[in-house]
Amino acid sequence: LLPAHNTLKNRKIPIKREGKTFQYELVQNADSSLIDLQIEDIIETEENNIEKMSEDSFAHFALSKELLKAVAELGYESPSPIQQKKIPLLLEGRDIIGQAQTGTGKTAAFALPGLQAIDVKSKKVQVLVLTPTRELAVQVDEAFHAYSKHLGRIHVLPVYGGQSIGQQIKHLRSG
Repeated sequence: LLPAHNTLKNRKIPIKREGKTFQYELVQNADSSLIDLQIEDIIETEENNIEKMSEDSFAHFALSKELLKAVAELGYESPSPIQQKKIPLLLEGRDIIGQAQTGTGKTAAFALPGLQAIDVKSKKVQVLVLTPTRELAVQVDEAFHAYSKHLGRIHVLPVYGGQSIGQQIKHLRSG
């Protein structure tokens, strides 16, 4: 973490993480009361050239190439506002609360970082999503399947009432 200090304000600081270079910049909000940390992603190409990534692209996030491929195949061109705000926080392992209108990409906002964190070699439950309705549980299940199709061994199971609890527990235990 970088201190919100005037000497760092409006100064770009390059940091390498997981083979990617990130530039962090502290900027003052419009109301001058808070300092925000803006992240400018930069990737190094095979020729070691540095290429700036657009903030209007899912490639802007530190997602695996398998997730980016699935997102592209689904026709997602640019992240929605909730995805732009929440995906980076979830990738950092932070807890969030997100609220947005129906159809704005909330599922992808939490599913992509959740899938990014999964260890495909582990048979343990690694992501748990609670939904208020069976229909939403099924929608989330379908989204996780679509996003994870290139990740290898990922099992998604919607658990809800009206189904045999014994069968659902059996599927959970099998990994």
